[in-house]
Amino acid sequence: MDDLRDQAEVKDAFPPASELWQIPGIAAAVVIFLIAAYIARSPLETPLSEPADYEALLIAYHADDMLVAAQSAERYLARHQGSDNEPMARYIFASSRWSLIKSDPAAVTKDLFVCLESLNMALMAGISSAYEASALKAKGDILMRLELPNDALDAYTALVDRFPEQRLGHL
Repeated sequence: MDDLRDQAEVKDAFPPASELWQIPGIAAAVVIFLIAAYIARSPLETPLSEPADYEALLIAYHADDMLVAAQSAERYLARHQGSDNEPMARYIFASSRWSLIKSDPAAVTKDLFVCLESLNMALMAGISSAYEASALKAKGDILMRLELPNDALDAYTALVDRFPEQRLGHL
């Protein structure tokens, strides 16, 4: 009788044959989960990712979505340092951040310096002249906000010297 009881316990330890079909599905799900976790931890970089990131950045900026443009520029700069489009990405980052904080009287000085630094880097690296005038004006405005009128005057003077056809009110 004890032998029958031992055999019954052994049989109960294994799942019935009708449920064994689930094991390959569970194993496949575990493998897919592990692959997804690996990809999420270290995303694949394709050669097209830099142009695609830059295109997304331009779309957000030209759509006047300054929050998304600032976030896209920050992400682009983190991923693609040293790219040919870095000066423009720096300009978009600074310009969109400045647009977000210029109407806020309680803007943090640190944010203003971040914008100023990014504008300076974009201007030194050489952004296109279509954006250079706007960058110089933003630089002057930020310096005025930081209560640095002499430095702001230098930025405005550079703007007028470089773009004599532009008037400050029309930038």
